[in-house]
Amino acid sequence: MVDVTVQPIQGPNALHGTVMIVFADVPARPDKEMTGKPRGDSQHLAELERELQHARQEVESMREEMQTSQEELKSANEELQSTNEELTTSEEELQSMNEELHTVNQELRNRLDEFTRTSNDVKNLLNSTDIATLFLDNSLCVRRFTSETSKVTQLIPGDVGRPITDIASALLYPELAEDARQVLRTLI
Repeated sequence: MVDVTVQPIQGPNALHGTVMIVFADVPARPDKEMTGKPRGDSQHLAELERELQHARQEVESMREEMQTSQEELKSANEELQSTNEELTTSEEELQSMNEELHTVNQELRNRLDEFTRTSNDVKNLLNSTDIATLFLDNSLCVRRFTSETSKVTQLIPGDVGRPITDIASALLYPELAEDARQVLRTLI
């Protein structure tokens, strides 16, 4: 910073019409912006107010977004809780059904054991009678036979499930298949 002084010279004719310019150092004045005071122009103040208003709007918008997100999270949490309750109910129902199936399975095992015992008893009874007995299904396929039958017809355990008409036999009885069909029809 300098102080400039300009003065016309009123002296002898040789210097007449000239000017004297004096430059003097002046201590620096503190800048108004450095003091923290506004510059004072209304345009700058209006700009700051706009920025403040914009910042407030952004904060309000962010707050609303956060509130919306929080509500969505609450709703999702409620849905998850509802789904969890449904899953718990389904798990209890499945456990109950599993227990019922276990009970039914045990009953079926008991009946199968009883059926196996009965079947063995019938097989032992038939074999002890020394009567050749042949059991066929509705398609005339071998279901079972007594040991005496294998002596007459040469049946082997591998013949179970085969049609009686396909099995070679030493038995001279060509009407066997037709008589078996008649027994199935009349049950006599």
